[in-house]
Amino acid sequence: MTDLAEQTPDAARRQLVDQLTTKGRLASPRIADAFLSVPREVFAPAGTSLQAAYADDVVVTKRDQHGEALSSISAPWLQAQMLAAADLQPGDRVLEVGSGVRHEVAHSKWRRQGGRLLMQSRS
Repeated sequence: MTDLAEQTPDAARRQLVDQLTTKGRLASPRIADAFLSVPREVFAPAGTSLQAAYADDVVVTKRDQHGEALSSISAPWLQAQMLAAADLQPGDRVLEVGSGVRHEVAHSKWRRQGGRLLMQSRS
């Protein structure tokens, strides 16, 4: 396995999808395609390493004055589980409330192609 510090974002996405597939976390090829198409690093705070952005873990996006996490990008394994549970189909309409980070929403939007996505967020 190549060190993520030496990879391009596309290669890091591919490696994450391969890891999730090996662990049985991706329920369908459509979910794998969503992960390959949505650049996770774009939704991470400035300065987040590619390695941190593509780890199968949360990425904290906002902290309070004491350093406690207030907002984060969900771990990829959890995002995959949520997408599988949602079972979005082309043309579906989605109301996303409380998504502190747009990364999950981007996956949802990609998955439902041709539907509508309404979102309300505070972060």
